Amino acid sequence: MSKLNIVPFIKHFRKSLRDFTSAVSHAMDDISSKESSEYYFYSYTKFNNNDCYNSKTEECKDEITHFTSRLCKIDIPEENNDPIDLFASWLKEAQDRTSFLHAHTMNLATISESGRISSRNVVLTDLCDGGFHFSSSKFSRKSKDILTHPQVALTFIWFYTVDNLRISRQVRVEGCAIKKDTNYAREAFANASIENRFRSCLCRQSCKVDWHVLKKRHDNFLQSVQENRVQLQMPTHVEAFQVIPESIEFYHNLNDATISSATIPDRVLFTRIDTDKWNCVHLES
Repeated sequence: MSKLNIVPFIKHFRKSLRDFTSAVSHAMDDISSKESSEYYFYSYTKFNNNDCYNSKTEECKDEITHFTSRLCKIDIPEENNDPIDLFASWLKEAQDRTSFLHAHTMNLATISESGRISSRNVVLTDLCDGGFHFSSSKFSRKSKDILTHPQVALTFIWFYTVDNLRISRQVRVEGCAIKKDTNYAREAFANASIENRFRSCLCRQSCKVDWHVLKKRHDNFLQSVQENRVQLQMPTHVEAFQVIPESIEFYHNLNDATISSATIPDRVLFTRIDTDKWNCVHLES
């Protein structure tokens, strides 16, 4: 058997190795002659779609050139830092710019005896005696929750436009809900809309019902009311509550609807430190 002559293969391998080493050396010299950031930018645009990349870069530069930003601020009078007064002014403005129902709708979150959280929208019926008032039914889940865990949370949120300024406001309240006496509940019921009074007299809130049975009862009751055979008296299951706030947080943002600009909202947190004293701080958004 003849022996395999490997000498030509070794020579060819050595030549290829020298060529590879030389190519690497030239490449390293080329890299060192440039700023590293420029080189990596060149590599990126070369091996990716550089037309798309460059056009996007120009778009971003143009966007940044025309970008504007500003900070919102919630002004708190030094002589009066009562958050209830600030809330009342925000509530009035929201009502003037939207509607009574939109302005007075609030989300109420409660905790059940087993620790489950639930939330629903209710109507703020009054703002007095340093608290937020609403009505409910003793059959409702929220009333049962409050009996076991009086700690609740409220959230108001308003959107409207004033002179091309889009205003976004939110108020978060945390506190303790207390049940008001029957006289107060009766007065609140008398001041409620006829729709709410009619529903309270007709329905036992949150109780299971056959819809067809409820429909028949509804029609008969409506006819009796229209014919003045029945008066809308407060049912015994109607209850009234007041939320005594322990903390109130205000959020305010506005944007000019005519230009493209960014506005960083302001947040102010009031924390009760005494019966009539509050600590007030701004929070970053």
